[in-house]
Amino acid sequence: FNADPRRLSAAPQLTTGPTQAGYSGEAPWEVWTIKGGGGWDHPVHVHFEEGIILSRGGDPPPEWEKWARKDMYRIGPSPYSDSPIVMAIRFREFAGTYVEHCHNTQHEDHAMLLRWDVEHPGQFTMMPTPLPTWDGVEYVDSAALPTVRTVQMYGTPVDGSTIDNVTPGATVVCAATITGVPGPGPFEYLYQHRHKGDSDLELAQDWTPSDNLVWSTAEYTPGTAYELRVSVRQVGGTTLLGMATMPLTMATGAATGVTLSPSLASPQSPGTPVTWTAVASGGSGSYEYQFYAKNETATSWTLVQGYSSVPTWDWDTTGLPDGTYFVLVYARSAGSVAPFEAQRPMGYVLFSGSPATGVTLSASPPSPQATRPTITFTAAATGGSGSYEYQFFRKSEAETSWTPVQGYSSLATYDWDTAGQPAGTYFVLVYARSAGSVAPFEVQKPMGYALQ
Repeated sequence: FNADPRRLSAAPQLTTGPTQAGYSGEAPWEVWTIKGGGGWDHPVHVHFEEGIILSRGGDPPPEWEKWARKDMYRIGPSPYSDSPIVMAIRFREFAGTYVEHCHNTQHEDHAMLLRWDVEHPGQFTMMPTPLPTWDGVEYVDSAALPTVRTVQMYGTPVDGSTIDNVTPGATVVCAATITGVPGPGPFEYLYQHRHKGDSDLELAQDWTPSDNLVWSTAEYTPGTAYELRVSVRQVGGTTLLGMATMPLTMATGAATGVTLSPSLASPQSPGTPVTWTAVASGGSGSYEYQFYAKNETATSWTLVQGYSSVPTWDWDTTGLPDGTYFVLVYARSAGSVAPFEAQRPMGYVLFSGSPATGVTLSASPPSPQATRPTITFTAAATGGSGSYEYQFFRKSEAETSWTPVQGYSSLATYDWDTAGQPAGTYFVLVYARSAGSVAPFEVQKPMGYALQ
């Protein structure tokens, strides 16, 4: 090959260091063979990392090279420059694009220069190639040789979902492929898994000559990322020859709704304990809930119970003044990182007096009427404090919402002047509550009336 920075010849995995790749305790060595075609001596420089020479020309290296950490490897006709060199190297600290080249500049400019990348575990997409131009650097796609990765791992969910959006509970069929792993074989494979970000790996399948794993995600949390790892060695050996990591992300179905209900109907007197219960629906079927509360004058919600699987919140109303309060629940599928997927607010009244328990409504003159008199509607509440407030509404048969016609007061009657009203059926509604209550209403009564 001629030199081409777009061509990727090797892509070892990052094994340790301060980056997010972490360290598994099993840093695999890459074993590279460097050989030349004759002519000059070639001082081959591997950028970024140092390696150890294992053999030179098929023989053990001389003593001064045996344990030395080197990034320059000389091959050629000169003494102690025998080819090929077999060297071991591993890559730590920084992922990125690097080169290996002959330090004879005539050589590196034409053919003896190759590119290699240090990749994060589980990386599938190649890094783009930076190409300098007079206007700055532009990036183009890279092309890889078939031997670019020593160990590669692939996974396919059997239900047709994708590896980055696996249906919860689906079975994933994994396979490992190896290229250029040193040793005659046969090889054996170890599969492990972990929650992404955890330091410890758990066993998925112990060492076996099979390069396949059939893995169930039944115990995985929806919306959560995991990693599967395969390690390779000679059958019966102890030296790790390579490994690959595959990311696996579980899909999360968003909750589509949530209900909220109190254990005791509003209104209640201060000091009465009230338990609020939320029930989410849709999504994964497993949910998290978060509760907020505020009074009617507050402009913002106060968090009273953070996200957890507990769908209830116990409200202690001791010492709270009479008034209207509001409770809000957020719900989301377990494992979701969304602020919320569904929500439900609800109002509640605390009133230290006794609420009204009933109300009647009558009209004079009675329905129906062919003329257009003034009709007096009279309400009479019962129960509670014995002192009441009334509010009246009216609408026609065709209307879909009520129109307030008389606000809350101690007046128990409402006079309707029907002059000019067309014939038809009309409705009057009264709300009643004990005097001093702040409830929207404690009892209500609608009534129909016909004008002919």
